[in-house]
Amino acid sequence: MTSAVLESNLESHLKRCPLLKHKNSLSSQPFYEKGINGGDDEEDVTSESKRMAVHNMTVVEFGNIIEKIKSVHESMCKDIRDSYIVPEACSMWINRAIDGKIPFQEKHVIQQASILGNLEKLGAMKSTSTALTPEQLNFCVSSADSSDSPAVVEFGAGRGYLTQMLADCYGVSKVFLVERRSYKLKADRSLRQKESLVLERLRVDRLSRMGSTHRCNFYLPKKKRHCAIPPLPNTQFCGNHTKRSDDTWIQCSIDPSHSVLESNLESHLKRCPLLKHKNSLYSQPFYEKGINGGDDEEDVTSESKRTAVHNMTVVEFGKIIEKIKSVHESMCKDIRDSYIVPEACSMWINRAIDGKIPFQEKHVIQQASILGNLEKLGAMKSTSSTDLTPEQLNFCVSSADSSDSPAVVEFGAGRGYLTQMLADCYGVSKVFLVERRSYKLKADRSLRQKESLVLERLRVDIEDLNLDAIESLKGLPYLAIGKHLCGPATDMTLRCCVGEGVTTSYLRGISIATCCHHLCQWKHYINKSFFSSLGMTKDEFHAVTWFTSWAVDADHSSNLADSSENESDTKIENEKGLGGVADMSAKESDTEMETEKGLGGVADTIRNMSARERAVLGFMCKDIIDAGRFMWMKDYGLESELVKYVPSNISPENHLLVAKR
Repeated sequence: MTSAVLESNLESHLKRCPLLKHKNSLSSQPFYEKGINGGDDEEDVTSESKRMAVHNMTVVEFGNIIEKIKSVHESMCKDIRDSYIVPEACSMWINRAIDGKIPFQEKHVIQQASILGNLEKLGAMKSTSTALTPEQLNFCVSSADSSDSPAVVEFGAGRGYLTQMLADCYGVSKVFLVERRSYKLKADRSLRQKESLVLERLRVDRLSRMGSTHRCNFYLPKKKRHCAIPPLPNTQFCGNHTKRSDDTWIQCSIDPSHSVLESNLESHLKRCPLLKHKNSLYSQPFYEKGINGGDDEEDVTSESKRTAVHNMTVVEFGKIIEKIKSVHESMCKDIRDSYIVPEACSMWINRAIDGKIPFQEKHVIQQASILGNLEKLGAMKSTSSTDLTPEQLNFCVSSADSSDSPAVVEFGAGRGYLTQMLADCYGVSKVFLVERRSYKLKADRSLRQKESLVLERLRVDIEDLNLDAIESLKGLPYLAIGKHLCGPATDMTLRCCVGEGVTTSYLRGISIATCCHHLCQWKHYINKSFFSSLGMTKDEFHAVTWFTSWAVDADHSSNLADSSENESDTKIENEKGLGGVADMSAKESDTEMETEKGLGGVADTIRNMSARERAVLGFMCKDIIDAGRFMWMKDYGLESELVKYVPSNISPENHLLVAKR
């Protein structure tokens, strides 16, 4: 990949490329085994990805890892000692009494000598007499019994001058130089002049993984790494990411998550990986495009929301802040804490579950509280005993009458571990997992092992799901659950289960943990009349959604969500720029507001707000959005509650909408 050729000559060059013969020869060698020393089969983590991961830490996390490093170093590394050794055997090199053609740099010679001296000190090898001339030493090496001196394998040998010193000063009979690159001015010629010294240079990666370090130079922000496809011979980029002056990249109309060249679009649409799934989905009776989407309007981007706020006058900005505070004071003061870990979930809390099921305590606590609040409201009942083993509980589920336990529909199911806990701890007979994306490491395999539990995974967007048209759900009572339904997904789920024209007589309960309020859209929002009754317009709604991002841009070691009474002096620091890791480590850039054109006005006002003030305002806005959803559920005749189901230090996205019919 270090050379380039004219595009017109590429075809003929590939037939005679100097590296082609080497690669073909290497693959036939008995010592070549691809990736044998490479460790786990994972993608390399780039330096930029590591840097981004550090800068995305909270200040608390950053402080914790620094303290951990110091503690580990204090306990494990205090015995590392100095061992600067220049052995007498290497005096010939130190005094430059060597072949004048061998390149000499004092710092490299001292390093090489100390490497060999430490090995000699440890007793792994012995030196020959240092009084010998190079010619006499060469004779000793040639006449020595090969059994007396070990062979030498130098890894990452480069030009091989470390081995050259070892051969000159200690005497060896066989040398293997392992290096993946080709070098000029190598020590090989000098080494081959030594009689009875056998030299083999192995041009192979130490990982035995040829070409693994060569990859496309295009950085993928979402995956936080570079493209893994090898680049084309005449560019740093692969075929997908090579810029072409005569063509443009456009989104695939079947799956907008990837792009194709406009000239290739027609052929791509016939073989797009998502095409088969889309064709299958369109034929499903439960697919009805946009049925839960709300109004037919364009989405408003986050950048548009931000621009609209920054284009306000300071007076307008002040009025909307006062309106938010007033609405919050009158409508949201009754949101209470409801941190419940039900006894039925003790099996999960105590980790008495299948070891193959991934366990993260913060997620288990959230899942348990989602189910516990639903149980507390009376929408479902737990199994009789918490002392049952997983096998005994599985038997209870399999032998239970299906009429006693409702079906479960988990919206935005992801891998499905909320339903896994519900099935393990409460017992269900039928499960529907609704998720538009495809996942690995799903709970499906574990769920399917439960006797008499029927599982269906519906790969469909909630926006397009007609729940009444699912044949196997018709006539069955069901629970609707969801953990962290992002932005408008909460509104679509409520509309799917309770909206106009939906059969609600079979709905037994709802438990939905909301999140990502900054993604909410007016066109999807379930209770527009609620905002209208408060005298807030569509544009003000979008401003409120934009403010919500300030709530999660903070350190949540204390509970800021209780914004109406929070007067503590706790310092809330903004991960993304206000006192965050990036600011602590380098002060690499000014804040977003400082770099934009036309400082002043609202941008200046926002910049002068403390991180704590902004976080409190963000929580107020999240409360108001969810209060509107809560009021809508009550208007539809559901016995409803809006609670904080976990402390904000477990998850700042801690609102739960829970209801029963």
